[in-house]
Parts: sequence; structure tokens; C-alpha cells
Amino acid sequence: MSVETMSQAVQTETTFSQDLLQQGIALSQEGNYAAAIAQFDQLLQQEPSNALAWYEKGNALVDGAQLEAAIACYTEAIHLEPQTPTYHYALGWAAYNLGQLEQATASFQQVIELQSDFPNAYYSLGLSFYCQGDYEAAIGALSHALEQHSGIADLWYSQGLALHASGRYEGAVKHYNRALELNPEDAATYSCRGAALMALADYGAAMNSYDKALSLNPEDAEAWYQWAQCKKKLGQVKDALLGYEKALGVNRNHGEAAYGRGSALLKLGEWEGAVASFDWVVQLQPDHFEAWFSRGIALKNLKQFEAAIASYDQALELRPEDHRVWANRSSVLISLKRYEEALASCDKVLALKPDDVNALNNRGNALFHLGQLEAAIACFEKILEINPDDAKAKQNRSVIVKRLQGHGP
Repeated sequence: MSVETMSQAVQTETTFSQDLLQQGIALSQEGNYAAAIAQFDQLLQQEPSNALAWYEKGNALVDGAQLEAAIACYTEAIHLEPQTPTYHYALGWAAYNLGQLEQATASFQQVIELQSDFPNAYYSLGLSFYCQGDYEAAIGALSHALEQHSGIADLWYSQGLALHASGRYEGAVKHYNRALELNPEDAATYSCRGAALMALADYGAAMNSYDKALSLNPEDAEAWYQWAQCKKKLGQVKDALLGYEKALGVNRNHGEAAYGRGSALLKLGEWEGAVASFDWVVQLQPDHFEAWFSRGIALKNLKQFEAAIASYDQALELRPEDHRVWANRSSVLISLKRYEEALASCDKVLALKPDDVNALNNRGNALFHLGQLEAAIACFEKILEINPDDAKAKQNRSVIVKRLQGHGP
């Protein structure tokens, strides 16, 4: 074969390879990923060392949601051309989306070593650090990204998230504000700003931020819930109740909104509605301690004492050392005239919290009904040591002293 013939053959082969590559890219852009991958495979059978073909096949696999296979292709491309930052970035992004965060971090760091101004490298590195809970590293990477591209709202938003997660709420608010200057129609940023303002106890400003978020996305159950929490913190219980109901209207399985609704109804003295809300909470989350505890309170107020005891017992299975539950349980047992059991509950409280006035009062009452008058007086005297102005303890002590002196009923 002459030199000219050989040259023509090589040129024909190169043109054919380029055609396969371009056809594969075009098919991938059209969304026909299976056909695109077939084209790249045909090319790679002829040119297994074609790094670009491995890379483009990886892209088609990513678009077709085959991330593991895509990573294998990107890894092969990097093996062939280790100095190409685009390949490292593609590997990092695929790994990030698979939750392989250490691999993603290493890939993005490699991109920066090869090309420090590679588009989105610092941003992606910051996201990877953030998802690993390394907020300081995330803040550092995102600061670099903002130095390179200060006009991107999502960068300011992401830095706000990292600052928020590290407890720097004022800094978070400033970054959210800048993000909103660049993109004033982003509901998520308003919600996150609201959360940071809540952490700063600026509930009025937080509520205003949630108002804006909800004007943009009224179907956000979490935003309604947080709006209601702001109202609760401001003492606006009826408004808070409205917010919880709005949240549940969007997502009836929002357990914390259901609990918030029950708590608001409890505060408003609407016992039956409170019980219904807490019933729903414990159906959604059987290990929700506060719901079982609060349910017991509502049932006690409805004078459904046996049901209240059962609810407190469920709470104690979750937190057997919670003195509040034992104290409330003892009070209900006194209402049921089960004084020995009430004493046992009071003793449990006082072992956990020796100066618990409610438990001392309940213990004194139980002892009185059991005829142990001197022991009952000792309970009320202990209360008066803690609080000399406790009128109920003074009255109870006086009644029992008169009984001992033969002057009382």
C-alpha cells in the first residue's frame, strides 16, 4: 500500500470516528440515551483509548440516570487523560449525586489543582463539604466561589445555609438578603431567612419572611408550620392554630404541625380537639413523647382519668426518667383515689427532683387520704421551706394540724 493510500485510510477512519462521536452527542442531546450509548460503544470498540468518547458516554449515562456506570466511564477517561479537569469535575458531580461525598470532594479538589478558575468547582466543593457536615470547609470553599462569581444568587444562598448550620445566624441573614437582592422571587431563600431570624429570636421579622415565602408558594407546608411557630412565640395562639391547620391542609402527615395544633388547642382549653390532634400525631409517630404527655393532660382535663394514665404510661415507656410525667400521673391517681399508687409516682418524682413542689403537694394529699397525717404535714412544711408564701401549702397544713388536734372533720 502506498503512503498516499495509507494516509487516505487513516483520514477515512478518523472521519468515521468523529462522525460516531458527533452522532452520539446529538442523540444524547435529543434524549435518546440508549442509542447514544450504542454509538459511543461502537466508537470505543475501535478506539478504546479515546478519552473523549468515554467522557461523552459517561454524560449520556448520567442523563439516563445510570450514575454508577457513568462513574466507571469518567474514571476510564481520567486514566487516559489525567490532566483534563472536565473529566474530574464530571466524576465529582456524578459521585455527589450518588451520595459518594468523599469521592466527590476529592474530585472537585483535583479540578481546582488543575484549574483554579474552573466553572463551579469551588461551588461544588462547598456543597460537598456542606453535605458532609463540614461547615467550616464549606464556608471556605463558597467564599472562594463568591470571589470569582459574586452575582450568582444561589452562591449567596448556599453560603447562607453553611453559616446558618454553623450557628452564625446574623451572617446567614446577610447572605440570604444578598441572594434575595439578586433573585427576589425565591421562596426557599425567604423561608431559610425566616429560620435564621427565628434562631435570633426576631419572630416578627421571621414571620414577615415566611409571609413572603408563602405569597410565592402557598403550598409549602413547612413554611406554614414555621409561620405558626412564630405566631406561637409571639403569644398569638389563635393565629398559630390557623397556621398549623394551613400546614396540615397542605400535608396532613406533617407530624409537628399536628402536634402544634394540639398544643394550641390545649392552651385554648379545647380538650377534645387537642386529644384528636395528639391521636393523629402518635399514629404518625408512635415515639412522639411530648404528644403522649400532652394527650394525657388533655384527657385529665376531660376527666377521662384511666385514659390519661394510659397516655402517661406510654410517655414513660419513651422517657422513664421524666419527672413531669410522674408528677402528672400522681395527680390523676389521686383523682382516681388510688393513693398508694399515687405515692409511688410521687416518690419517683422526688427521687429525680427532690424540690418538686407539685409532687410534694400530691404526696401530702395522698398521705392525708391514707390517714398518715404527720407525714402529710411534713410534705407541706417542705413546700413552705421552698416557698414560704405558698398559700395552698399553708392551708393544707392548717387543715391537717386541726385534724390532729381534734378540731377538724
